[in-house]
Amino acid sequence: MSVSSLAELKEYCLRQSGKPLVKVNISTEQLDDCVAEAIQYYQEFHNEGQERIFAVHQITQDDMDNKYITLPSSIFAVMSILNTSAYANSFSWMTPQYELIRDTTMDVARGAGGVSDYVITRQYLADFEAMLAPNPQFTYRQNTGKLQVFTDWDQTFRVGGFIVYEAHAIIDPTVYSRFWNNRLLKQLAAGMVMYQYGRNLTKYSTVQLPSGVTLDAASIVSMGKDMIAEAKEEIQELAEPLGFITR
Repeated sequence: MSVSSLAELKEYCLRQSGKPLVKVNISTEQLDDCVAEAIQYYQEFHNEGQERIFAVHQITQDDMDNKYITLPSSIFAVMSILNTSAYANSFSWMTPQYELIRDTTMDVARGAGGVSDYVITRQYLADFEAMLAPNPQFTYRQNTGKLQVFTDWDQTFRVGGFIVYEAHAIIDPTVYSRFWNNRLLKQLAAGMVMYQYGRNLTKYSTVQLPSGVTLDAASIVSMGKDMIAEAKEEIQELAEPLGFITR
C-alpha cells in the first residue's frame, strides 16, 4: 500500500505488527518515538534523505559581531564556501583577469590559438585564485548550527553582503510527500515498532489470548531486530560518504 503521510506511515507500521487481527500493545508515545527514530536514521544515512543545495546567507551585524552565521536546522553538512569575491574579480571590467580572457576569446574567434589556449588560460586563472584568493577555511556543527569561517571578517565580509555555501540539506517530508513511501523507511519504521511491541510483551513472558493463540514475545522481538538490521545494512550500502560526493 502506498504511504503519503506520517499518519499513514504509523498505521502501516501497526499493520505490519498484526493490527487489526491482534491488539498491538504499544503506546502512542512509543509509536511516535519509533517512527521518529526511523525517520532520523533514514534522513542522516540514506542518499534519498538529503539533497545537495547551494544556499545564500545575507550577512547581518550580529553575524559580524559573532564571527559566525547560524544555519537552518535542516542543514546536515556544509561541503564548501564559495569565494564570491574571487569569482567577482575574475570577470570585473578592466582587471588583468578580464583582459586575459578577452584576448584569448578574441584569438579563438579569429581562429588563432584555438580553444586549447582559452582552456589553459582559464586554468592559469584558477591556479592564481587558489593561491591568492583561496576559499576560506570553516567548520560546521549541526548540533549548534554554527558555521564558523576562519578569516578576517572585517576585511572579507560586510553587513548586507552574502555568503554562498554548498551543503547537504535534510529533505522536508512535508514538502515532498513521496518521502513517506520509500521502501527502506517503511521497513525500518515497521521493524522498530515491532521490536518495541515485542519488548512490551516480554514482561508477560508468553501471553495466551482468549482464543487460545499464544503470543511469543521473543519471536516478535527477533523479527523486529531482523527487519531493522536488514534495512540499516541496505541504507548504509546506498549512503554516499561525505567528501566523496558524485557530482
